[in-house]
Amino acid sequence: MKRLRLRGPALGCLVVLGAVILCGGITFFAADRICYGNLSRRLPIYPNATVTSRTHNLFTEFGMGNTVVVLDSPDPPDNVRSWYAVETGSYVRESLRNNTPFFRMAQGSATINSNGSGGSQIILYGTCVN
Repeated sequence: MKRLRLRGPALGCLVVLGAVILCGGITFFAADRICYGNLSRRLPIYPNATVTSRTHNLFTEFGMGNTVVVLDSPDPPDNVRSWYAVETGSYVRESLRNNTPFFRMAQGSATINSNGSGGSQIILYGTCVN
């Protein structure tokens, strides 16, 4: 009776499959951390603002995928807009000047509206690797 030797090929397939899963996981984790580093600088939390809602559609806030953070601040909208213009503008200029790798992986925007009581509602929207 002939004996089939599938051990070598089966083991080889398992090793290749394991390597693919490991490399994919490492790549996903690294991309998520790069997105977090980028978006957390592009969309900083306004000082003394209260977070009213946070949503994200993948593993971490400001990581891969979409993130929306809604804040309320007692400061008037013009003050908040000025602060975001300085904070995010300096980061964008620095990144473009230094040709920062992966800078274009993420996009973000801050929308500032009056909350009706003299303060501001701040909506931060970020997306990365979509």
